[in-house]
Amino acid sequence: LEQRLSRASEVYRAAAEALHQRRSAWIPKLEKEVHTRLSKLGMAGARLQARLSLALDPASPVQQAGQPVKVSPSGFSALALWIEPNPGEGFRPLAKIASGGELSRVMLSFLGAGMALAERVEAGLTLVLDEVDAGIGGETALAVGAAVRELGKCHQVLAVTHLAQVAARAEHHGRLRKATSAGRTRSELTWLAEETRVKELARLLSGHPDGLEAQAHARSLLRSL
Repeated sequence: LEQRLSRASEVYRAAAEALHQRRSAWIPKLEKEVHTRLSKLGMAGARLQARLSLALDPASPVQQAGQPVKVSPSGFSALALWIEPNPGEGFRPLAKIASGGELSRVMLSFLGAGMALAERVEAGLTLVLDEVDAGIGGETALAVGAAVRELGKCHQVLAVTHLAQVAARAEHHGRLRKATSAGRTRSELTWLAEETRVKELARLLSGHPDGLEAQAHARSLLRSL
């Protein structure tokens, strides 16, 4: 049993090491692509580092570089994301300093970069984005909407948003409402088309679905697709 464990450990170690090295080789390309996309999403000057290391497990029978490493189907790599939101601030852990809006844009940048760099894109994924546009507006909102639409070229994307700039990029538009009946609250989805879609975008823009100026703005957003 010890001999079988030793052989299995070495087979795993060699495969995990090859995967770790491949990840390490791809990180500079990934960082470059992410930086380009962050700039388009209103975070010009932001820099992100993907720091690759070994995931350690004291109980593991597998040794890499003299250290016991994690055994898992995805290998023994550990990845930490560090970000410098503005030049001169220095890198700090993304999870500790990024705002909700920054986290959303970093996620969109990574997803888009993965699609751009992949030798083949795994189609058929369903991505649920809940207020990915939190904390943004204006020109940045338009860029986020374009990024979400790009993901929709390969995947099914369900995006919940309060911004007309993002909603207008959707191929299909539904209105979510909460309704309470018999002491229970439920969410209702109504699919919109043609003028109802324009009015819903106008409501998001101004709060008045029948406002002529808001409707004209809504139509201009739809025409800009």
